[in-house]
Amino acid sequence: MARQQTEKSSLTEEKFYIDKTDALEQALKEYSCVYLEGAAASGKTTAIRMLGKKQENIPVLTVSARKEALEEYSGKISRFRENNAQTGNQNGWIAVEDFPGTPSDEEKEFFLSLISEIGSEERLILEGREELPEAFLDLLWKGKIQILPQEILRLSREEVIRLSGERNSFLNPSELYEKTGGWAGCVDLLLRLTSRTSCGTGMRHSVQHILQKIEVRDYLEQQIFRKLQPKEKEILQYMEFCPWMEPELCREVFQLSDAGRTLEALERKGLLTRCCQNRLWKRIPLFESFSVETGIAKKAKMRKAGEWFERSGFLEQALYCLNEACDYHGYVKCLKKHYKDIPFSGIECSDFLLQD
Repeated sequence: MARQQTEKSSLTEEKFYIDKTDALEQALKEYSCVYLEGAAASGKTTAIRMLGKKQENIPVLTVSARKEALEEYSGKISRFRENNAQTGNQNGWIAVEDFPGTPSDEEKEFFLSLISEIGSEERLILEGREELPEAFLDLLWKGKIQILPQEILRLSREEVIRLSGERNSFLNPSELYEKTGGWAGCVDLLLRLTSRTSCGTGMRHSVQHILQKIEVRDYLEQQIFRKLQPKEKEILQYMEFCPWMEPELCREVFQLSDAGRTLEALERKGLLTRCCQNRLWKRIPLFESFSVETGIAKKAKMRKAGEWFERSGFLEQALYCLNEACDYHGYVKCLKKHYKDIPFSGIECSDFLLQD
């Protein structure tokens, strides 16, 4: 059960927040090293610092592998451990924020050595945006590291409803949860923007309307999208006009290699979800309304995507793509070929392409 804090926090500078540290705290009782994976603005840093503040009798050191050079943060860690040893503290906690997704040889050597040296009472928390680097998988297999996914940080529907009431927001909390998927940073921003206290009395907009505000769109762009890997950005750009993706579709239509791994990474980061009996990926509602300038020749790609979806048995997706490509002949041909499957399927046909 998540613990609720209702006093001013120096961590988040918010009056109300939800404590999402339970899973992390439990993992640290069982493992000396935990890797917390999640996208930017998903709540990783807040959860780690919140848990650190609870450790009243345990010294805690927090360093950043992105803001500090290896020599700087490794020196801090060494001095911290030496000082603890000299004072008889064997239970120090070390939190490394922004753990490198592609560590250098020197970084690999340092962290592999550090993990092997961690005592039974010490704890090491690694926080990163990417999957655990390959060099550390052997430690995972041997039970030296435990991975915690971004899902543990997502707010539940009940938590979003509770926060909405505490923030006195005019938004529909259920709609807010559905649109954001419980993404903590986004929920927090939208609730602050729609507090009745700050907005006063005036027009009350929907969540969808608030998502179009410049401050929200810039937040998604700068805090989340810009911090993705190039391959991840590329797939999201194609999904701007082709809402569904699949590894073979990516390879054949969009010439994207090794897309399966990229799609899985975007799913782990919470930007994509599975659909169509887990055979396809689509964006979560929060990012369906987020537009990216692509500069891509849309019609030709959509025509090829429509043909691929038809061959693969995805009729609704095929008709959508052919419609977006304004491919009248391809659309009608698909309808005629599958006319027995369309009635009662819930598929809506395009009036624009069928008018003659």
